Amino acid sequence: MLLRSIHKPDPPRPDISLRATRSMRICQIPGCSLEIPPTHWMCAAHWFEVPAALRGRVTQSFSEWKNGLQDVRAYLTARFTAIVFVAKLHGIDVTEEELKLGRWKAAV
Repeated sequence: MLLRSIHKPDPPRPDISLRATRSMRICQIPGCSLEIPPTHWMCAAHWFEVPAALRGRVTQSFSEWKNGLQDVRAYLTARFTAIVFVAKLHGIDVTEEELKLGRWKAAV
């Protein structure tokens, strides 16, 4: 049972209005102008066009990088592979992006 002391003030609550002041960002798929939260990098519609195995690889490599278990390159490569996949799915020319991805994969 949790008892509250009448001598200690309640801890301050986070200001909910701070969430609203964070700037939104734009989906990183070329041509998409949907605004997304700053914690995302792709809108939900495009994210679910990425194959489940690749989504899992992006999520896992991000988690490993954040926990200090892996270099950031694996995460960036998986993330960029997902962007190129969705762009190609929509017929967007991503030749320049693929060249960058090729250099990243060679460095890993």
